Amino acid sequence: RKGWKLPTTTRAERRQSTHRWRQKQARSDADPPALSETDMIIQTVEKFKVVVPMKPDTVNSPDFDHDEGLSMFDRVPKFILRARTDDGRVGIGETGRGAPEAAVDQAIAALVGKDPCRLDLHAVTPRNAAYSAAEQVVFDLVGKALGVPAYGVWQAWERRRSSLRARA
Repeated sequence: RKGWKLPTTTRAERRQSTHRWRQKQARSDADPPALSETDMIIQTVEKFKVVVPMKPDTVNSPDFDHDEGLSMFDRVPKFILRARTDDGRVGIGETGRGAPEAAVDQAIAALVGKDPCRLDLHAVTPRNAAYSAAEQVVFDLVGKALGVPAYGVWQAWERRRSSLRARA
């Protein structure tokens, strides 16, 4: 390419950058801190029905304008769930487009009054179109209780599940 040059960095700068990257990886791979013995109970879960607009031609290209379902996709509503706990934490979750409101109400009923840190999602929450939103709410609340992002809770859970599978 004309005018394109490789970045000029010294060997020491590259080594230092690699060292910083390894330190960051080690921090992200560490197990999250243990949960405190404080109980956290979900008191309320609010639902918001939203229609999220999309950029034109992101779902379907102009070549496929004959598909009426895809051209209406950006007008299909989804639900945002906001759960509040007794200690003031707030967890957020989102359903996919087109989740039935009855399924969302079932998920809300399954969460209210429960401790998200000790909740067995598979046993409590119905496996329906709103399950992902309930799961996101729980992971968000547990992450906030641990002081880690929700993906950190998921990574720790997945690592534990993988190690258990390896032992079996």
